[in-house]
Amino acid sequence: MKWAIFTFSILAVLVTTACVFASQYTNLETNSNVTTYIEDSKFPNIEIETEIGEYARYNYAIHFPKTKNDSINKTIKSFVSEQRDAFLNHAQTLKETDEHYSELALDYEITYLSDNILSIIFRESTQFIGEDTQENSYTFNFDRQTGEKLNIEALLIDEEAKDQLAIIAKRNILQNPGVTYLTENFEQDTNNYSFFNFADSTLNITFDTNLIQQPSGEAYVVEIPYCKLNGIIKESYLSSQVQKSSNETAILSEEISNTEQKETTSTLIPGEKYVALTFDDGPHHELTPKILDILKKHNALATFYVLGNRVQCYPDIVKRAYEEGHEIGNHTWDHPQLTALSQEALLQQLNKTTNLVASITGEAPATLRPPYGAMNDTVKQLANMPLINWSVDTLDWKHKNKQKMLEIVRNTTKNGSIILMHDIQQSTADGLEDIIVELTNQGYKFVTVSTLLQLENRTTNINGQVFNSASNL
Repeated sequence: MKWAIFTFSILAVLVTTACVFASQYTNLETNSNVTTYIEDSKFPNIEIETEIGEYARYNYAIHFPKTKNDSINKTIKSFVSEQRDAFLNHAQTLKETDEHYSELALDYEITYLSDNILSIIFRESTQFIGEDTQENSYTFNFDRQTGEKLNIEALLIDEEAKDQLAIIAKRNILQNPGVTYLTENFEQDTNNYSFFNFADSTLNITFDTNLIQQPSGEAYVVEIPYCKLNGIIKESYLSSQVQKSSNETAILSEEISNTEQKETTSTLIPGEKYVALTFDDGPHHELTPKILDILKKHNALATFYVLGNRVQCYPDIVKRAYEEGHEIGNHTWDHPQLTALSQEALLQQLNKTTNLVASITGEAPATLRPPYGAMNDTVKQLANMPLINWSVDTLDWKHKNKQKMLEIVRNTTKNGSIILMHDIQQSTADGLEDIIVELTNQGYKFVTVSTLLQLENRTTNINGQVFNSASNL
């Protein structure tokens, strides 16, 4: 009965992890003690192999990925066999009691899969008769082209990259005053970087508790956004594209796309004049906070069309903008021309950014600004939200002159205008206050794009529609 409960628990875990079982499986081997079988996984070209052993004094349940690469499979199989045999060798020396017997559970999670990289975390739980439960984790990172198991040095460009990585790691650690160094300058030794894994947006390095401790007692994890690893990690690994988005991404995007547009009562005052200030391509670590300060000073709201690969570097800035009442819009992950992408790549650009913003603010972006204003019927359909272009282009990126920005805004702004700027341009940060003062003197009020669309009651059934201004489709 105990083992039946244990087995059920393990299988329940397998269903809820990243490696979701298919309903059909291939039985490889069945005898009185061991059952081994293979099932499909949600990842392309990867299957799940499971082995369950049931004995009188000990039991185990393990599962691991099986790829199309023999070298990768050999490495994984060797590791799994070593863990199983070590458990059996020790368990066989212990005597079963009326209430206890030995158990092993070995589970895994694929944290990253791309053309070039397979990143796996194995989690092991063992309990021997008369001993406390032991929890261990192991990471495996493979080059999918060669089958080679990667260590941290294989990722780095050169010797100087080691020092740069150490600086990033130490800066991250020093930002957390609760941690305690047990070994001085340990971050400079790449041997201490053996436990790492790739994730969708970060490289995660876990330092052993004999090197650094934190109040929780858990191992300390440094999460480094990929945008901070330029010039440190080899380009072939850094630019690798994810083949399959996670279940969480798919589920969240599905919930968002299936959400009906809610009817909103207009908060705009008849007879007043309104404009939407919009900022693309951020956040920027220095200029966006400066822009937020100016907006706050003048009690003006704006919309920030952010890039996902920059949001992951500066989540606190996005959170601040949202909490101060500004709208966060989707400007894709890394600014490609959406009309040139496959449907899968297009959805990846939109969903990753949407989900990252939602994880920071608690609210998914309600509007999309396609890079370069490029769109077609496929973009409109898959975006499933209003697509926002502009009616006033300040050309801040081109002339980089705050006075020219002001002249363009002064001469072309009308009621309902959507004004395009970029919060990565110094001239924009320098000239924004003059623009706000000018438009305020002309009687304009500043609202978010979603609010501006209320100007002509355009708040329902607008997914897939294109807006250059509040009154001009």
